[in-house]
Amino acid sequence: MLNIVPYFQMHQPFRLKKLSIFDIGKENSIFDNELDKSLITRISEKSYIPALEILLNLVTKHDGRFKFGLSLTGPLIQQLLLYNPKVIDLVQKLINTKCCEILAETYYHSLASLYDENEFIHQVNKHINTIYSLFGVVPTTFRNTELIYSNKIADMLRGFKTLNIILTEGAEKILEWKLPIRPYKAYGKNPQLILLRHHILSEDISINFNNKNWKEYPLTAEKYAKWCMDLNYSGNSDESLYCNIFMDLETFGEHHDDSTGIFEFLKDWPTLIFKIGKNDVRFTLPFEIMNIENSKHDVLNVKDYISWNSYKKDISAFAGNEMQKNSQMALYKQLNEAKLKGDEVSLEILRKLSSSDNAFYMATAPFLDTAAFKYFSYYPNAETAYQNFLYAIAHVEELMA
Repeated sequence: MLNIVPYFQMHQPFRLKKLSIFDIGKENSIFDNELDKSLITRISEKSYIPALEILLNLVTKHDGRFKFGLSLTGPLIQQLLLYNPKVIDLVQKLINTKCCEILAETYYHSLASLYDENEFIHQVNKHINTIYSLFGVVPTTFRNTELIYSNKIADMLRGFKTLNIILTEGAEKILEWKLPIRPYKAYGKNPQLILLRHHILSEDISINFNNKNWKEYPLTAEKYAKWCMDLNYSGNSDESLYCNIFMDLETFGEHHDDSTGIFEFLKDWPTLIFKIGKNDVRFTLPFEIMNIENSKHDVLNVKDYISWNSYKKDISAFAGNEMQKNSQMALYKQLNEAKLKGDEVSLEILRKLSSSDNAFYMATAPFLDTAAFKYFSYYPNAETAYQNFLYAIAHVEELMA
């Protein structure tokens, strides 16, 4: 049986104003609220609302057989509540169908798992509590920021007894001869099961859908459904296989505009899966793997960090140069000083700064997807992003003095 596990991430950071040395300690807010409002309004109308409405219609159309996972970061939740609460209402409707599983992650979409274990645990707890307060559900599946994972992260999550599943990248360098369509057990004494993103099938949509230079262009729903079903030939007839398709929800309508046909693709793909797969396929929520799987699983030993970013599938996009490392060290040093002082105002500012986007803006690696980098970054270059971030840290330091 082939289990198709779609998962969509929703995230937008708090964006910094363009600062100078003269702004340190003087600005009422270092965050660009007007830019945030403009972007949230645009992305909600172009992507979130139409995409979520299509997902809701698919659940109804297929009598609850279409299912998917969804995650919303803390910064996005805060901004949606301010600028477009209709999106939150749509998510609640989807949760009520029992066909949409909300996942846990770090509240601020941070890199705390790389730099500060206590802060990582705090942010995961904060996210779980926020999801429960807002939607009335307790997440049982975890995805780290940018799907960053290693054995160490499974160790840090061991104390979260409700988090039974971890999503991460199906990177070839850790799989070797193994396949990303089987679940794996976390390394050591960790009890979690790991679901691996099928990065080829995921990126066929998220990256290549409108790539006219791609040899498979155009991507049709029928072609894609057949590719998914071809995975059934990879295992025994009585074995449960997992086609884990993970991407940003912004793929639909924002990264690929409505004019590309991306929404029609989203509407048609599940219908064609059921038509082609008949009784050999089902859509599955990540947590449902615990009810399906009862066999012994191979252990996934991940010594070095992996992520879903860049073709190297490592953390180079966030910690690949000295600017990125220095900025994060400065951030977490200041964050711990704010904790010691009990300065909740400064602590909240620093935690907003911890979103991984700020480190990504400083990336210089030539193997990054240039088009994607230009889309996400609003700085002319990495050095400007680095300098602006340091001004923001200096501003908080001045407030704490």
